[in-house]
Amino acid sequence: MTPRPRLLLTAALLALVPAAQAADLRLYPTLGEVTSQPLKVEGGAVTVPFPKADWAWVVPGSVRLLGVPVTRTRVTPGVNVLRAHEGEAVRVLRGGLNLKGTLADAEALLVQLDSGEYLTVRPDELAFSTRPPSSRDVADVKVTFETGGAGSANLLYQTRALSWKPRYELDASGDAATLRALAEIRNAGDQSFSGSTDLYAGDVRLVPENVPMPTLRWWENSPRPPAARAMPLSPRTALSRLSAR
Repeated sequence: MTPRPRLLLTAALLALVPAAQAADLRLYPTLGEVTSQPLKVEGGAVTVPFPKADWAWVVPGSVRLLGVPVTRTRVTPGVNVLRAHEGEAVRVLRGGLNLKGTLADAEALLVQLDSGEYLTVRPDELAFSTRPPSSRDVADVKVTFETGGAGSANLLYQTRALSWKPRYELDASGDAATLRALAEIRNAGDQSFSGSTDLYAGDVRLVPENVPMPTLRWWENSPRPPAARAMPLSPRTALSRLSAR
């Protein structure tokens, strides 16, 4: 007798991570859509900071403010504090060597040695004559929305740091078999999330940056997507069993 597999779909929660950002997530195979908890807009403007490392994952043109009319959006890039030390004498400590040089390019961490050669270094290999800055001392990227009034609004953006893919496990014993559907969830960024999470299958088409970005939708001819509710998501790859709705 051929075993007949049965589909087992159950809900599971990931471990809660402290200081997680409260947001609702829509996860697609190649990116994620983040909708923040309500923000209070006063004085005709609101500014939202993004850590520079997380901003690098954001899909260009996808950052929007929903709930209030927006008249203008300004993005202020973060500044690497090492730029203030460009041109200063430094020492490169590597493999027991103590090399003298000059910080030539802070963004590229490029040092011109006294020998005239150039060397790319890590932040922890640099020694300064004054107190060295921390490699984390990078100003946040700031997105400022100028609005036509006050009220409550939600920040929405897409990020390539979040994604998911299905995995399946088949347990067969005698005449019985159990098929488990798992979601392998990936968070390549530094930001942790806590809130409602929906998983969507199918392809995602992004519109050009200069075209208003609608909320991403799964294909109408796709089956209703599985979902895992109230799922805190930390910066790592994790597995969660899927729940059918």
